[in-house]
Amino acid sequence: MSILQRPNILMLTMDTQRASNMSCYGYPLQTTPNLSKFAQGATLFKNVISPGFWTLPSHASMFTGRYVCGHG
Repeated sequence: MSILQRPNILMLTMDTQRASNMSCYGYPLQTTPNLSKFAQGATLFKNVISPGFWTLPSHASMFTGRYVCGHG
């Protein structure tokens, strides 16, 4: 009998935060020390593009998998 293990997933979204100002993405100042510690043992995506220019439709696209024009 096998037990299916589900992955632990944490999706962190931050409005108006640029990766270029975060220490875990190489910014020289320690602006996000706790996120940097967390990122050391996690998967850190470095090539991500927002589907929209506004937060609400971008979040809808993340949770539905559809383009902004496709979820109404």
